[in-house]
Amino acid sequence: MSYEKWTETSLEEITSVLGDGLHGTPAYSENGEYYFINGNNLKDGRIVTNEKTKRASKDEYLKHKRKLNHRTILVSINGTLGNIAIYNGEKVFLGKSVCYFNLIEDVDKDYVKYLLLSSYFQNYINSLATGTTIKNVSLQLMRKFTFKLPPLPIQRKIGQILSFLDDKIELNRQMNETLEQIAQAIFKHWFIDFEFPDENGEPYRSSGGEMVDSELGEIPVGWEVGTIEDICDSINSGGTPSRKNNDFWNNGNIPWFKTGELHDEPLMDSKEKITQAGLSNSSCKLWPKGTIVFALYASPTVGKLGILTKPATSNQAAAGLIVKPEYGIPFLKRVLLEIRPKIQNIATGAAQQNINLKILKSYKVIIPNSKVSRKYSNLMLGLDNQQIENKRENVLLEKIRDSILPKLMSGQIRVK
Repeated sequence: MSYEKWTETSLEEITSVLGDGLHGTPAYSENGEYYFINGNNLKDGRIVTNEKTKRASKDEYLKHKRKLNHRTILVSINGTLGNIAIYNGEKVFLGKSVCYFNLIEDVDKDYVKYLLLSSYFQNYINSLATGTTIKNVSLQLMRKFTFKLPPLPIQRKIGQILSFLDDKIELNRQMNETLEQIAQAIFKHWFIDFEFPDENGEPYRSSGGEMVDSELGEIPVGWEVGTIEDICDSINSGGTPSRKNNDFWNNGNIPWFKTGELHDEPLMDSKEKITQAGLSNSSCKLWPKGTIVFALYASPTVGKLGILTKPATSNQAAAGLIVKPEYGIPFLKRVLLEIRPKIQNIATGAAQQNINLKILKSYKVIIPNSKVSRKYSNLMLGLDNQQIENKRENVLLEKIRDSILPKLMSGQIRVK
């Protein structure tokens, strides 16, 4: 069937209910089993929560719950616009920045999810949102969103094609998560519990390895207390070329990262790029491949990091750390992840919730002898390289998905 024969419809016509979450603040409970989520908890089609997501009791949930079910799709409509998630029975209840709707049975849920991820819907809500500082999309605007709907078999086929790509992306993401958990578990076993292999291949501390006192507690003999700066060749911050000079930005080919792009993953490419002139006429530094980019500003971003897979730079809200070869990138990465909660506490206690280079450089850590740190880094190198390959494949799959999505939705690519 040609695109012209698809049915013109609206979101209101294909949903049994459409509403939003609580306009207010629930009574939070640290040990509550239900998460209170808003638009920033919706990401890549999933509901994402972490240790900072507010919780509430079952009684509080029951007071404010909405009628979510296996046909529910969530959309962020306040502040951050257009984030999408499928509800899969998670123990959550919604804040006002989340719109929810339940689809009628003769509409494919995956098809509608991808329709909402398309530029057609995203342009619709962003162009018609109200508010200057905080953008808002009304429920009425959501209901009146109109689009062409193909017959159900075609909806399902389009949903299957796009879901196949997303399933592979999700598999790679989960694999990277598992690889990172393994690397961190070994790091803690070696450098927190001090059970690294001794000369006989036995766990050091439990095999009677000699320990000495330090200002950070007992440490293996031959180890020392030092600073982050002691295990790096250099630590410096990035910069921002003047936005007023187009020569610094137009047709740029040097990756320029912002802290919002740091997600503890390999850094493949940046959203913005600068020119050589922009690099030369600003405080930006061109860091080499393998540099760890570390966020300095704005809780909860403080402490987020990424590892460059090619030469790049960043804005002044991040620092670039180049590790000394005898310690290795894998070792420095897990040191930074291990100290992050304490770094974030320092930032949270500050007026602007930032840290500076001095705090990062002088932060005290336990420094092992280089033989042990080098052994750890060599052991983890294969895991970290696999994470890079998985991330690289995901970037390619996302490009394919994003290129065919609008063509499938507009009937340019026909399916049978």
